[in-house]
Amino acid sequence: MRTRTLFRYAVGLAGSAVLVTGCSGGGSSPASGLRGASDVAYARAHFHPHLRWAASDLAQTPRLLFLSDSASGNVNIYSLPDLKLKAQFSLRSDLQGECSDTTGGIYITNVGAGWIGELNRAGELWTPTYGQIRAPFSCAVNPINREVAVTSNGPSGGSIQIFRPTDSGYRSSFSVPHMQTYFFDGYDRRGNLWVDGYTKNSTSIVASCRGSSCRTIPISGGTIYRPGFVQYAVGQKTWYVADRRCGGASRFCIYPVSAGGVLGKKITLMDAHGKPVCDMFQGAITDAGSRVFVGGVGNGLIKNCGVTSVARWNFPAGGGPTLGNDDVSASPSGAAISAKPGGI
Repeated sequence: MRTRTLFRYAVGLAGSAVLVTGCSGGGSSPASGLRGASDVAYARAHFHPHLRWAASDLAQTPRLLFLSDSASGNVNIYSLPDLKLKAQFSLRSDLQGECSDTTGGIYITNVGAGWIGELNRAGELWTPTYGQIRAPFSCAVNPINREVAVTSNGPSGGSIQIFRPTDSGYRSSFSVPHMQTYFFDGYDRRGNLWVDGYTKNSTSIVASCRGSSCRTIPISGGTIYRPGFVQYAVGQKTWYVADRRCGGASRFCIYPVSAGGVLGKKITLMDAHGKPVCDMFQGAITDAGSRVFVGGVGNGLIKNCGVTSVARWNFPAGGGPTLGNDDVSASPSGAAISAKPGGI
């Protein structure tokens, strides 16, 4: 059992969850079983091949963090801000990036199977929402028209695939000048899309797109070695881009980036054991004021780094976490926040 130190953990689901048996994926639940008639009815109503177990108040929780695992194919759902584990379901391995829409839906990409699926707040999967996508990596939802932008990669180069939930047959694509490998993307409130990746010679590149027209953003004031997630912080009216090889080393950090590409002060994170966060695939900025950052720490296989966990930090201050939980899968990948419609 891991030693839990340095900050208060959000733990405990005994007697508070619905255990669903006989589902694909196997495994056990931290739940102690069904509590009563209401939970039995909930389990029956929401039983499907992917759900392992779920708390009966899952869909009513105002904010949820969906954290996927690329190795096991599991998706853990945590309540916010307390980071209590509320549900788990199994898809398949190779899960990558996540994104959310204004209805509380969560999209998850699967690079191996070549599809992007949508989950509702009860953990029910509408799969595949869109299929036959070549190596989908990340996604972002346009707040103006709810179109979903998916970064896709193929042998001859990548592209951005655009899907329209209101028209299941609609699909378009476009490319970014000089970008060969596409990583993460994100929208601001005005429908401007930012995307990062590599050029043909594996140099990092960041671009801004309006519609299908894209321009490269020249980065200055520092270097992004391995581009990570891209997100616009509404409260601060600021873009943030993560670097998964900060300073060219096995470290993770986040930079604020101006519209002109100037990097601001580097933000670093520590885990619950006082070790630097060296590996984070994707995180999410939450709250209207963009004061909190949450994500899954994948430090477990990196020397001199802490354990795999999920945590919450003050943002953009960074530093040590304010809350966390070691009850997390082995290889956390995608992270996105689902808010009830009209909620925070």
